Amino acid sequence: MATLDRIVRACDLELRPSLVADDDHDRVLAFRSMDLTPAQRFENFVNFVVFTERLSAARPAITRPVAS
Repeated sequence: MATLDRIVRACDLELRPSLVADDDHDRVLAFRSMDLTPAQRFENFVNFVVFTERLSAARPAITRPVAS
């Protein structure tokens, strides 16, 4: 924990642990993935890669307001 604290402070941040309600989103996705065949999981991965590449390519076209 001390190493993590040093890393966080080096970034001028503060680590604040807190308790939050359980979110089973990742567990649900994992169980759904186990129902897929390896070919289906690979196809999902390829689709994700294509999506992220398109998103990356479109990013320069997005204009952001210039801070004044």
